This record gives sequence, structure tokens and C-alpha cells, in this order.
Amino acid sequence: MPLPHPAATAPSPEVFMQRVEAAIRRITQKNHYEFFDVEPAVTRAEIRRSYNRLAMRFHPDRAPAGLTPEQRSLVDSLFSEIGLLFEKLSAPRTRVTYDLSIGITREPEDDEERQVLHEERERFRKAYQQKYPDRIRQAERFAQMAAVAARNGDRRSAANNYKLALSLDPLNDEYQARIESLKG
Repeated sequence: MPLPHPAATAPSPEVFMQRVEAAIRRITQKNHYEFFDVEPAVTRAEIRRSYNRLAMRFHPDRAPAGLTPEQRSLVDSLFSEIGLLFEKLSAPRTRVTYDLSIGITREPEDDEERQVLHEERERFRKAYQQKYPDRIRQAERFAQMAAVAARNGDRRSAANNYKLALSLDPLNDEYQARIESLKG
């Protein structure tokens, strides 16, 4: 009788629980993309493949015999958490919201994501304007100084002032566009 393929043999309970505990640490220490071991720019299909790989690895039915009830509970909660993270990254609205909340900018995958991104950026921008009106006013002053510098032909000063404005009002696409136009 041939020996089973190494990948087909279940790990010992100790090794399996070490993997579970390591995955739990990764969930708390990494962003969702890092946990799934993918780049933020990947498609939902690639996220699904990574999820499937993790779900197979940590599915409670694949846990080795001999685990204590506490260990089984830990495996169940890890599996559930993996599913929740996948749901967040697989739905356009929650993925865009998550990306914005951790400062990731990426090209939308489709028109639905593009629309959600526009709506969420506007929502974030309005909330930011309400929370930091002084920053917005200061950003507008820097933008005015940048416009004057640009009219006077001082591209470097204009770019620097737009960068200052953008640092105070980071969701203002106009400032970013002006910086880009000064580069060319």
C-alpha cells in the first residue's frame, strides 16, 4: 500500500493549533489584505482564491482529532473570522470603505466600485470638513497661495503649497490634480 501524500496527512493537534494561533495573531497584527496574503489591488476573484485556501486549511471539519473543546472553539472562531474578513473584502461597498479607513488607494475594479468609491469619498470628505473646519480653511489659503505662485510661473512654490493644502485636506482631489498638472 502506498504512503499517503504529505499534503493529504493531517498535522498533529499541536502543529495544527500552532498554525491556528499564528493565524489569530496575524488577524490582529495585519490588515485584511496582508492576512489574506494579497496586494490591495487584486481582484475579488483573487481574494476568493486566497479565502478558499485559508478556509480549507482552517475549516473545523479538517481539524485533527484530539483537540480539546477550548481548542475546537478557537478553531471555530478563527474560521468564522476568516469568513467575516472575506465578506468585507468581497463586497464593493465594504471593501471601498475599508480601503479608505486604512488609507489604501487603488483603482476600482468595476463601475459599481467606482460609484461606491465616489460616494464614500464624498461622505468621508464631508465628515472631515465638519470635524476639521480650521484645517480646511488653512488648506484653502495654501491653495490660493499656490494659484498665485502658478500664475507667476513659480511651479516649485505652487507645487509645495498644493502639497501643504493636500496634507491639511487629504481627500481633496482638486489639490492632487493640480500637483500632477504642475509636474508635466
